This record gives sequence, C-alpha cells and structure tokens, in this order.
Amino acid sequence: MQTYIVNNLAIKAEQMNQDFTLENENGTFNGRKGDYIIHTKGKQRGLSKLEFEQTYQKVEDWESAKDKFRQMMAQGYQEMGSINLGIANEDVHLEVEAARIREQYINKHSK
Repeated sequence: MQTYIVNNLAIKAEQMNQDFTLENENGTFNGRKGDYIIHTKGKQRGLSKLEFEQTYQKVEDWESAKDKFRQMMAQGYQEMGSINLGIANEDVHLEVEAARIREQYINKHSK
C-alpha cells in the first residue's frame, strides 16, 4: 500500500489489479481494474482511477514529504505573523487617531 497526499493530508491507498466490489456504509462501489481503495480511519472507500489521480499526489519519499509540509507550515506561520503585525499597527494608528479626536472634542466642549 502506498502513501498519497491531498490537501496536506496523508492517506493510504492501493491500486487494484482486478475488478472488485467494495461495500461500506455509503453503499456498494463496483471498482474496475486500476481503480483505488482508500484506507482512512479504519474505513475503506473506492475511487475511480481518473478521480483519484486528479486529486491525490503520490509520496515517493515520506521524509521529504514531511520536510516539505514543515516548510509550508513555517511559511504559513510567517505570513500570518506579518498579517497580524499589520493589523496591530493599524490598530495602534486608529487608537492614536481616536485619542486625538476625543481630545479635540473635549477641548471644544469644555470652553
């Protein structure tokens, strides 16, 4: 059985070398030679070869796939940090502006 990735989620799947029938809680899947059985969370489901190969990417080297995932996560955290810093800077600017307007209002109405 091989490991495949979709949306940064690793799954186990096997390509069948003959026609097969798979029954599960979703009903019956009549698979053809070349279709796949996906194994997730102790359950199995069938998927056509075309749909599977358009959706999933085969992992040849599990360690490099984990490293790539870690790099993507680090990049995501850096991007979120940059976004959060921009929001914080804008918030400080708005607080300063609100304090200035408040001070003008107080000065205008206290005379």
